[in-house]
Amino acid sequence: MNEEIRNKIETLLDQHRIMTIATLRPDGWPQATTVGYVNEGLTLYFLCSGFCIFKSADVCPW
Repeated sequence: MNEEIRNKIETLLDQHRIMTIATLRPDGWPQATTVGYVNEGLTLYFLCSGFCIFKSADVCPW
């Protein structure tokens, strides 16, 4: 990846703390969930709890 593009992406990620994760449910319908995140460079970390738990199975099926 071009260093200039990488820097632009990292700057954008550093300026925000909310993102939307979109997956497909087992029945084929789309599922979008808004979550908070933190990042280390281009690595994103997010946590779901409560209502979001069953939705996270689409992202982390284990």
